[in-house]
This record gives sequence, C-alpha cells and structure tokens, in this order.
Amino acid sequence: MSAKEREAKVKESISDFHSRIEGLRRDGLRYEESTSGFVPWAYAPENLKLEAIVVAAQSAAIAGGNINVPGTVVLEAVERDVDYSKLSEIKRNFLEELRANLSHVPEAFGVHPDWFATTALERLIERLWFEQDHFHDRESGRG
Repeated sequence: MSAKEREAKVKESISDFHSRIEGLRRDGLRYEESTSGFVPWAYAPENLKLEAIVVAAQSAAIAGGNINVPGTVVLEAVERDVDYSKLSEIKRNFLEELRANLSHVPEAFGVHPDWFATTALERLIERLWFEQDHFHDRESGRG
C-alpha cells in the first residue's frame, strides 16, 4: 500500500471512529447495571465511556482493514468526553501522565506517539476489564 493510500485509509478509519462515538452519544452504552441494558451517554460512568471510546477505535481499525485510529486522536476523544475528576486517582494520573509523556517518551524509545498512545490506552482498558472481572468474582464468591 502506498503512503497516499495508507493516509486515505487512516482518514477513513478516523471518520469511522468519530461516527461510532456519535452513535454512542446518541444511542447510549450497553450497561448491565441498567434495567434496560443501556445507559444514556450523559449518565454513563466515566470508566464505561473510556472503555467505549477505546473499543470504538479498535472496532474502526478492524473495519478499516486493521488501519489503526491514531492513538493521539483517541486520546483527544477521551480528553473531550471523559470527566477525569470522576475517574479513580490511578486512572486520572495515568491519563494525565500519558498526555505529558507523549512529547518525549515515544521519541526516547524510538516509537511513534500514536503507537505509544494506542498501546497505553489499550493496556488501561485491559486493566479495567481485569478489575471488573475481579470485582464480579468477589461478589459471586469465586474470588
């Protein structure tokens, strides 16, 4: 794939990502604690919004032939749509440090800032999933 074709695919992936976020704002988020199974975007817990944004980026990448949505674009959506003050201190600090480190850490390790941001956000979501599984295991007496 030429650089020009790749650039067009990346733009398409970004557009798809933004469309997915708009759909979440309009339709709400799947939420098992809700009687309807959904919660309006405005009332969704911030962890759920954070997870939905990262998953929307992953879904857009898969739909676009594994052309990743740039991590910096995903981080901008997180910063716009997630109220950091309603996240745990650990998650809030993680996101703030990610933004602060984007200007120098990727370069120091020879990686692109978009890859660095994507990987960091995916790891944060994996951590959220782990915490949720652990919480449900404790509630059910399995953990």
